Amino acid sequence: NNKALDSIALPEGLETIGKCAFSGTGIKILTIPKSVKTMNSNTNYSHSALYGMTSLETLIFEDDMRNIPVGAAQGNTSLEQVVIPESVDTIGAYAFDNCSRLKFIVRSESSEVTDMSAVRTIGNCAFRGCLNLNNLGELSSLVTIGEYAFENNKALDSIALPEGLETIG
Repeated sequence: NNKALDSIALPEGLETIGKCAFSGTGIKILTIPKSVKTMNSNTNYSHSALYGMTSLETLIFEDDMRNIPVGAAQGNTSLEQVVIPESVDTIGAYAFDNCSRLKFIVRSESSEVTDMSAVRTIGNCAFRGCLNLNNLGELSSLVTIGEYAFENNKALDSIALPEGLETIG
């Protein structure tokens, strides 16, 4: 545990962030470089790279990132906001699974408007257990929704599905 560590600059070119990499730190805002492809080296997805980051409030994925990695923030119970750039078209399985405080998915830090209009695929269990997420915004490009993608989302009361949707579960 190192609560004194409250910021870190991850270098461009970084490809993998292993499980519990920043566990016990005091980091409140973390920016993930677009080069990151894997954020969970644990194949059973029980602990993500961001698991145990009890101070993390905002997770920012850099512009030009195309895919949110499988299990990216799974199990992070302090995360409230995720900034997903317009370039993202896939949200991997378990990406935000059991991020119980997650409220906003936005395009920029200064926005509180949820916008996932460019996302084409939402993986299995991607938003399962996101108890405070009440709005997904526009999903106009969505083609595939994985199994249990929104299971146990108590605040989410409606989803507007686009005409181009091909697969659910």
